[in-house]
Order: sequence, then C-alpha cells, then structure tokens
Amino acid sequence: MNNRIASAILCLTLASCNCGSSGIALPTQHFDPPSATTLPEAGSRISVINLDDEPVVCFTTDGTAPDWNGGDCPNRLDANRQIAVPNCGFNLVRIAWSTGTDEASYVVESENCKSSCTPVLPWSNGALVRAFALWQDEIKCKMNDCENPGATGNWSAQCDTGSVAWNVSLNGLRAVSKFTFDACAHAVTVDVEENGTTVARTFNLVVDGQLSQDTDFSGNGNEGGTVTVSGDFTGTLTSRVMIKNKKRGGGSFEAACSADSLEGMECAPSSAKIAYDFPDWSCHGGICPVSAVTGCERSDVDHDTIVDADDNCPDLPNTDQADVDGDGIGDACDNAPGFVVIRYKTNNRCLLASDDKVHSTSTCEPADPLQQWQMFADGDAFGFRNLSNGECLSQSGILIGPWTVVTDPCDGSDKQRWKLERYDQGGFDAAFPIRLHNVANNFCAYTDFTGNVYGTASNCGLWGTESNLKVGLYYGGAFDTQPYQP
Repeated sequence: MNNRIASAILCLTLASCNCGSSGIALPTQHFDPPSATTLPEAGSRISVINLDDEPVVCFTTDGTAPDWNGGDCPNRLDANRQIAVPNCGFNLVRIAWSTGTDEASYVVESENCKSSCTPVLPWSNGALVRAFALWQDEIKCKMNDCENPGATGNWSAQCDTGSVAWNVSLNGLRAVSKFTFDACAHAVTVDVEENGTTVARTFNLVVDGQLSQDTDFSGNGNEGGTVTVSGDFTGTLTSRVMIKNKKRGGGSFEAACSADSLEGMECAPSSAKIAYDFPDWSCHGGICPVSAVTGCERSDVDHDTIVDADDNCPDLPNTDQADVDGDGIGDACDNAPGFVVIRYKTNNRCLLASDDKVHSTSTCEPADPLQQWQMFADGDAFGFRNLSNGECLSQSGILIGPWTVVTDPCDGSDKQRWKLERYDQGGFDAAFPIRLHNVANNFCAYTDFTGNVYGTASNCGLWGTESNLKVGLYYGGAFDTQPYQP
C-alpha cells in the first residue's frame, strides 16, 4: 500500500482526523484596477473595494504609510471610495482601516507625461526574488536528502547559521507543509545586471518566518506566507506561488526592500511590494523600470523593451508578453479574457482539472490554467474546454448513475454539453445564479467538501444540497464582478 492510499485511509478511519480542507486563503483584493496596472493619465481614479463595512479608510499617494490614528487622518475616502493617482511614472497608493493595511502600485503613461532620456536605475527587488527562489530550493534540499516526504513527519536542518524546520501533516485529503525559518542564513549565487553587464553575484540571505504549502496528493496546490530577509538585502518576501507536481508551476513572489548591496540598482520607491511572476520572475504588469538604452529614438511606444512590431500589447508595458487565452492580445490590455473560473457556492470551491477527473478546491487561483475553462456555445447548451489539458468537461458512469465529472478529449457529444440553468431553489443568489445540467443524463454537477465532483440521478432539485449545486461562472476569474447570468 503506497503512502498516498495509507494517508487517505488513515484520515477516513481515525475519529481524531479533520477531513475538512480550507487551503491557503487568497488575499482579498482592495483595489480596482488591481496593482501593477498602467493608467492612461495622471489623475486617473482607482476604486477601493471590499471594504464597504469600514466607515473610515485612510490613504496616501506619496509612498508614506497612512496613520490610522483611530480614523483621525488627513486623507480619508469620500463617499465615492475613489483615489486619484497623481503623478506620471510610478505611483504607490497605500490604505489603512481599523483592522488592516494594503497597498497597490501603478504606472501612469500618457502623451502628456514628458519623456526623458535620463538613465533610470532598475529595481533590485527582482534580484532579491531570484536569489530567494534559489535560496529556498537549496535550503529545502538540506532536509530529507533532497527528497519530498512520502508521509507525514518532521525534518530539520542547520543553515550556515540558524535553522530550518519542515513539518508535513494532513488536512483532510490534502497535505500541508510548513517551513519555519529561524535566522536561517545561506549564500546563493545568481546572475544580475549591474551597470548594463550581466555578472554572477553571491548574496547572503538571513530569513525569518514561515511559508506553508497546501497540496493534493498529486502535489498540486498553493504556497503562501511572508518572511523577513536581512543580510545583503533588507526586506520582506510574500509567496503567491502555485505548486504543480510538487514543484513551482506558476504564481509569483512579492518582494519589498529598503536596502540592497548592488551597484547601479535600487529598491523600489518607498519599500513598495513588487510582484515577479514564475517562471522567469518577470515584473508583474511590466511596471518596473529598465536600464536606459543608447539614444532616445525607439520604436517601442510603451517602453517595455519589446519593439512595437513584436509586442502583443504595444500601448501598455508587458515585458512578460503573457497571453493566457492565446488570442494574440496580451493580458495587460485584453478586456475580454477567453476563459471563466467555475466557482461553487459551497465553501467558494473552484472547479479544477486533475489528471482525468475533475475536483473542486477551496484554493481558487484564476492564474492557474487547471482552473481556467474556455466556455463556448454548443446548440442550446455550452461546453467547457480546460486551458491546461485542452480537454472538455465531461462525465462517465452507467445509465442510471452515479456519474463522475471528468475531462475527456473534446468530441461534441451530449456528455460534454451542459445547460446553464437559472437556479433559485433555496433563494436566488446573483453570485451563484446557475446549475450545470448535463444534457446526456438527468443530473447536475455536485461538489462535496472533500473536492469530489459528481452527479446522481435527478439530483438537480434535491432539497438541502442547493449550495453544492449553485455555480458562478466568472470571466477571467474576476470574483469582484458579476458572473455569467442565464
């Protein structure tokens, strides 16, 4: 019996085992448009969202931390809950309320903003991210002989100085790894650009804090947490990394620093948190400055180092050229994402392609292709093609059920056609307005709290299961917008 089966049986048989699974909570978005957006002109307004229950929200636009002071602050949101982004170039907006703080970075690019040929210093936050990614890998390799554990347990190791501990436990049918760093020092060597030349630099990083990974037994999930860094950098790192097959498979690190040891580079202004995306750790949204090139005449309107003829978003900087739906229009300027994220009302679980079966996860991540579904009309119903494996949402089972929801090569059969029916049993919910009714057999796609997705005969109107059937289809995974309405 392998460790995966043994762990699952242990969870199902021991009364003391908690078989629930909440995953790693995603941060609540507080800005619209989100951080790392390029705005068309100085004075553009952004909205503060998801804080409607807070009567007072303080803010600053000059990079300083807003002083909450019990709500007695000089800059408070008015009834419109909007903030004007004041300057050309980089802007850092910070907010504070009774129980928390947040920040967002924006770049203003417009014809009214004066262009300059003065060389700018690139930010060293990216070097910190690349160094930490290698540091994390090498520190992990000090434990358990560079192998991923086959069961629960505890491992530890001495760093150059300080220590690291690794705890693996079960949370239902998911594995939770916690990495705790106690003044863990280690030196790594990465390539950086200094004064226009790529050189190998060695950085000593001393890390404190904890990172957690929440994955299924195939090694797919998310990493979260924030650590502090000292040594050759002074700052913090927050992980928003996706885990696939027990390795990094997407997401980003957010780095903020106040000091570095590099020549010809500097930390982002006001210790701003800047996100860098896996796999090449490119600056999210293309908002980071780049080293000036010789001369001022360029055929690169948005100054993202991609010439206009090859740029999939020539008017908005997007150095990574990300195009999640493959339509030739970069994500930075694509107002019509070619996918939806399918979210259930029960525990806000999202549909996830996993091998040939389909599961639901409480760790919704719109950037994960496993959770991205291309929705297309098919007669009087719809089909859903997963952007990770290219297969369509389907089902398998005997004539009278039950049926397991799976993905199969797209063939246009009734098994892969789903009617999107308005569903108001137990009260209509505009955030979860429909149910997925299979055309081939009379059942609706149902999820339970362990992530299984299936259907039983005539279950579409079964009382007491409404939340397990109610679904919202969110374009681009924008959960703060209205989902598809039938």
